[in-house]
Amino acid sequence: LMDGKGKFYDIYIYTGYAAIPLIMANFISFILSFVLTYSEAIILTTVNNFGTIWFVFLIFAGTIVIHEYSGKKAVLTLFLSLGGIVILVFIMMFFVSIVNNMTEFVKIIIKDLSFR
Repeated sequence: LMDGKGKFYDIYIYTGYAAIPLIMANFISFILSFVLTYSEAIILTTVNNFGTIWFVFLIFAGTIVIHEYSGKKAVLTLFLSLGGIVILVFIMMFFVSIVNNMTEFVKIIIKDLSFR
């Protein structure tokens, strides 16, 4: 995207390792949810937030190290990646909406033809 040095395999590996704190935080939250009461839910929220913040930091640090970016370029790259994801999700939702409208149109045509 921005002339990074990392290969897809490297990105895959550091993303997998970065996801470990998030997975562990969710697992700990899941186990604690059987023990804690509703008034102690702040503990679950704190564990989840800590795991998420740690995950984001590891992704950011991995991007800097693997691609040999400066901090500013890494932030710019992450925002561009998020922007690309938002655009792709919008296009997918638009495509699904068009396909849904087309299938409804074809159903109406078939229904009208069956009445004649």
